Amino acid sequence: MPVTRYGIYHNLAESTYSMLVDGIEYFFSSKVYMRKFSDRLSDNRIRYISKINKHLSLNNPIYLADLALYVAIEKRGFRVVYKGRELTWQDANALALSLGTLHQQKT
Repeated sequence: MPVTRYGIYHNLAESTYSMLVDGIEYFFSSKVYMRKFSDRLSDNRIRYISKINKHLSLNNPIYLADLALYVAIEKRGFRVVYKGRELTWQDANALALSLGTLHQQKT
C-alpha cells in the first residue's frame, strides 16, 4: 500500500521516514511520529534511565529507553534495523539489553 495523501505509510516496510540513533534505525509511519520521537528522545532517556536504574544495573540503558519510546509512539507497526538486519520486537529488546551490558538485578 503506497503512502496516503496525508503522508502516512500503513506498511512500515515501504516507509521512507527513518531515523538513525546510536547505530539503530527506527522506521516511522508518518513524519509526525518521527518528529515526536526526535523531540522526546533526550527527555525520555533521562526519565527512563532514572526509572530503570531502580531495578537493573546497566552501563548504558539508553537503548532500552529509545526502544520503549519508539514502541509508545509508533502505533502502526514495528520496524527496527541494526547493522542491516531487521529485528523483531523480541530481538530488539535482547539487543538493547546486550548493548546496555546487564550486570545484575537489584532486589
